[in-house]
Amino acid sequence: MATIYINPEVSGTGSGTLNDPYRSWASVTWTAGNSYLQKRGTSFAGQIAPSTSGTLGNPIEIGAYGDGARPIVGVGAQDGLYLAARQYINVADLELSGNTRHGAYIRTSGSNITTINVRRCVSRNNANNGFFLDGVVLTATLSNVLFEDCESYDNGEHGYDCLGIVQTVSWKRCIAARNGTRVLGHGFSIHPFLSNNITSGWTATGVGTSYSRTLSASETVQKAINRTDGVTLTKNVGAGTGVSANQWDQSGTTLYINVGTNPNGKTMAWKRATHGPFYYEDCVSYENSTAAGAGEGHGFAADDMTSDATYENCHGYDNEGAGLQCQWSDNVTHRNCSAVRNALSGFRTTGHTNGLVVDRCISASNVEHGFFYDQPHSGVQVRNSIAHRNGGYGLISSVAGVTAANNLTFGNASGATASVTNASGVTSDPLFVDPSKPWLGLKPGSPCQSAGAYIQGAKDRFGRRYLNPPNIGPWAILPRA
Repeated sequence: MATIYINPEVSGTGSGTLNDPYRSWASVTWTAGNSYLQKRGTSFAGQIAPSTSGTLGNPIEIGAYGDGARPIVGVGAQDGLYLAARQYINVADLELSGNTRHGAYIRTSGSNITTINVRRCVSRNNANNGFFLDGVVLTATLSNVLFEDCESYDNGEHGYDCLGIVQTVSWKRCIAARNGTRVLGHGFSIHPFLSNNITSGWTATGVGTSYSRTLSASETVQKAINRTDGVTLTKNVGAGTGVSANQWDQSGTTLYINVGTNPNGKTMAWKRATHGPFYYEDCVSYENSTAAGAGEGHGFAADDMTSDATYENCHGYDNEGAGLQCQWSDNVTHRNCSAVRNALSGFRTTGHTNGLVVDRCISASNVEHGFFYDQPHSGVQVRNSIAHRNGGYGLISSVAGVTAANNLTFGNASGATASVTNASGVTSDPLFVDPSKPWLGLKPGSPCQSAGAYIQGAKDRFGRRYLNPPNIGPWAILPRA
């Protein structure tokens, strides 16, 4: 095991020692167990691209040495950090800036890869994503990735993007800001690899109204949806051509569906493999999708059949979309989160979503609604949360499948609720310490105190255990400001 040093400002090519560092990352010979460090305060116009992986006991370490600002990597390269089919790598204390594609591009390239940790890195001013996890090759899995204390801002697309067969990813204390400078961009985006939105190519099976198509050998369908009619199809294992209306089945490489009529002309999509779980803790996302006409740039987006995502103590504000968005997804939890001053609803759920839990959250001063749900859902719960002075309703659901209890709604322009009953709800002023900054907490005497629904093991966002019943909202009563 050795430590290799790189200083782009030296005059010679160097030998990689502390006293005679390499001038270029291209001079490096990659070996498992070694550490590779660029001098702080320097800038390298090129790419870091390890030619081999670390191992379980001997990971590759990439980082910085000396004093001063983080070393900059990229500056016109395609990607600042490029990990293709590489694993057991730890990256720390780099700035990935000015790249023509991504700041950091981590991809399977057809091989299973695991255990990549990225800590205290900044990715900014890149043409596409700040940090991009790419698992679109269906025969491989990207797993066990950690982002900790990272920042991603002023990128052309998303701050952090997670696509395809990606499993067990965590973001802890990360920031995303002002992304979407070129196209639509979310702060944090996750979505599995779907089929394209298919509108043709289905063949009648001759049995009722069932239709079929041939898939690639590596596609294992997890979920199928009829986007046109807003319906998630139910799997009927072994039914084959006999699938009934709003059902699907797969046999080998053949996908069978039945939407009650000819699906050609309708928009169909399916999830092609399992991905998740995902965990966000203490993350902040603001002012995303600033490009003119870029569309809905959300703070946090769990889109296109995401499954098993948990957002804990996360905050989305001043985004051009929603603070926290969920679309066609399953088993998503928003706990102790806040969404403030977003251009759409604070918490927004579209497409059929199953098993969404919103618990002890705040949605305040958003242009549209506090909590918004459309299209048929199942198992969606909103409880112990606050909707305060939003431009629409505090809580609105245009469909069945949403239950609400022990939420406080106050000062919302269109009213407290629409098409949903808020059982044991509160409609008085929550008494924020500062209504313009609701995350600062509540004054003594707040009606939120002990007005929540009983939750086993309930804690506030600082990890302090509540007495049950808990307070409404994520924060304990604070001393008078």
